[in-house]
Parts: sequence; structure tokens; C-alpha cells
Amino acid sequence: MNFFAYGTLMNPKVWENVVRNRYKYEKAFLKGFSRKYLKGEEYPGIITDKNSIIEGLLYYELTHKDEKKLDLFEGEYYQRCNAEVLTMDDRVVSCYVYFLKPEHLNLLSDTNWTYNQFVKKGLETFMDKNSFPV
Repeated sequence: MNFFAYGTLMNPKVWENVVRNRYKYEKAFLKGFSRKYLKGEEYPGIITDKNSIIEGLLYYELTHKDEKKLDLFEGEYYQRCNAEVLTMDDRVVSCYVYFLKPEHLNLLSDTNWTYNQFVKKGLETFMDKNSFPV
């Protein structure tokens, strides 16, 4: 299955610690959502926002084993759901995305999460705080 990463898994260091396999990937966009920090954390969740578009990475044809690694990494707050993203060459591609479960939406802050901010100020803390599935 294809997988759309919109947060920490866009970073090669995080990806390689979680999945450890290399896949073909490209930039893609998820329409109708925005990214917000989870309160007190370095990582985002996404929330419906009809006027927004999230830029992320679309990874192609993950193995079942690596899908399970991602499930473990994402943990109890997130659920894997089917979605469609748009690639740079305007193709619509089916994939899965991890959405915050409805009962955990209260954990979202009002602060927008950006990848550049994560790399500058949050990556090191995130790597120090997290253990990664084997």
C-alpha cells in the first residue's frame, strides 16, 4: 500500500529509524486538512480545514511488515485511514494516512506545525524522546 507522510516521517532520519527500508517516494498534497502541534509535543496531527492543503511525501508500495512498524510508531492516538493525494504532476493516488482518533482531537493545539520548524527546533528532542520499533 502507498503511504502519505505529513509530519515527522517526512524526515529521513526519523523514517530510517522507524522503517529502515527505502521506498520510491515523491512530494504530494492532501487537500482539506491543516497540521497542528499536539500539546506539549514535537509532532503534528491533522484536522479538517477545507481551505488548506498539506504538503508531504507519498511513499509507494510499502510491505505489510513496514505498515505494521508504522502502526506501532503512530501508537494509540492515531488510526490508519484511506485517502487520496495529489502528486506534483496532478495524478490522484490512493494511499493511507494516519489521522488522530476523534477522541484525541482535544490534544491538538492551535499552533500550526511546519516541517522546517520541526527540523530546526524539534527533531533532536523528538529523536531523544522516542524509541523506534524494530
